[in-house]
Amino acid sequence: MVILKLDLRKIPDGESRKSFLINSSQLEYQKDEVTFQGDIQGEIILSRRSGEIQVQGQLSFMTSLTCSRCLLPFEKNFTEEIFLRYLKGHPNRRNQTSGEGEITEEDLTTNFYEGEEIEIGEALRDSILLALPVKPLCRENCKGLCSRCGQDLNLGDCGCPEEERFSRWKGLKGLK
Repeated sequence: MVILKLDLRKIPDGESRKSFLINSSQLEYQKDEVTFQGDIQGEIILSRRSGEIQVQGQLSFMTSLTCSRCLLPFEKNFTEEIFLRYLKGHPNRRNQTSGEGEITEEDLTTNFYEGEEIEIGEALRDSILLALPVKPLCRENCKGLCSRCGQDLNLGDCGCPEEERFSRWKGLKGLK
């Protein structure tokens, strides 16, 4: 679990900067799908005005992934923008409109705090893990593997007849 607390007693009114490192072992993720290369670097600007705290900045990290088409490993750098907004108080004590309504971007980025500390670690963890692709590709036009012989089609044609290479889709040809 990523724990990164902001001590509000040490954050002055106005803007201040903070740098930090997150060890990838704190993320609790499926390690067989992605490997982080080194620590995750964070640079944030904290803006404090009365009961509102804004956290804005970037998270940078490098990963080793496996391409979902050709199954080859590759590395990828990520730079994720973060924006979090914290308001003093409890959401149930604020004026809330009842009924259904549209969820705005502000609703998604607004959190509430009480006391003298704000825990932002889980929000940063979520940003990191949501940045990772569901189907990683080594490149956009990766051709993948031949379903018949297993040849990496990025290296050239395997020589298998095309109708056999894509035979798993044969049943769909008759659909209209």
